[in-house]
Amino acid sequence: MTKLLEVADLRVHARGAALLDGVGFSLEAGETLGVVGESGCGKSLLALALMGLLPTSLTASGSVRLDGADLLGLAERDMCRVRGARIAMVFQEPRLALNPVQAIGRQVAEGMRLHLGLGRATADARARTLLDRVGLAAVSADAYPHMLSGGQLQRVMIAVALACDPAVLIADEFSTALDMTTQAQIVALLAEVAHATHMALMLITHDLGLVSHVADRTMVLYAGRVAEIGPTRTVFAARLHPYTQGLFAATLHGTRAAPGQMLPTIPGQVPNPFARPAGCAFAPRCGRVRADCEAAPPALEGDLHRVACLHPLPVA
Repeated sequence: MTKLLEVADLRVHARGAALLDGVGFSLEAGETLGVVGESGCGKSLLALALMGLLPTSLTASGSVRLDGADLLGLAERDMCRVRGARIAMVFQEPRLALNPVQAIGRQVAEGMRLHLGLGRATADARARTLLDRVGLAAVSADAYPHMLSGGQLQRVMIAVALACDPAVLIADEFSTALDMTTQAQIVALLAEVAHATHMALMLITHDLGLVSHVADRTMVLYAGRVAEIGPTRTVFAARLHPYTQGLFAATLHGTRAAPGQMLPTIPGQVPNPFARPAGCAFAPRCGRVRADCEAAPPALEGDLHRVACLHPLPVA
């Protein structure tokens, strides 16, 4: 398979602190990458950095290559030609991402007119087809966002993101507003599109069950760094990093807790990026911490399955 997206040593800085610190990974055509971690670990910030949508107060360095071209080096005018056409995103909050005073059909059609050069009638017709495809056949293309439910709005966002057949699609907590049945339908749709068009898919989620079913590889982020990354089956089975182990223990997917029993929790909280520990960022919360863990951040080591831990948990 061809590598579509290659990210190397990606750092996002704010007032001298690295909010993302040396993140690196790749995405191949037709591949699905699940990105997991607690809130505050940098998942959504990573998505915004890849899309070139960081606030002006933040700066990015490193390399983000799409089809071999470094997106970080593009002027905004050039990035606008790529964003929505070659790389697209389903945002976490559709009510904030959609224009409240524009009909949903026009919002789906807008990208096709800008990037594909389609006329209004053709773009509007294709937008209607897309809305039908994402399960909104009964909703008028002339409807406005305030007339739709949260789940319907998320489907509109997916239609907007798929409008120009992007090579890479980033879905940031896309299933938050969806019930389980709708979520399964949307996941099946995204998987179908990815398979049919060889689109690479990056799923940012807290749902480990979802990742286990659809992701080819899984990346665990902690405090702006990659803690563990590898084939999903391998990561889920081995859970080499103590943080990965903690994530699983704290979810229904990874525990055998009896009915009514409290789920385990990871003590402490994600460190403030402006006061990150000098060594392993997880050291203050880790039950396996040793003196060498506090000296310097551990390197991400391994081949297909990599882990940033000096004392990884033994493989079961």
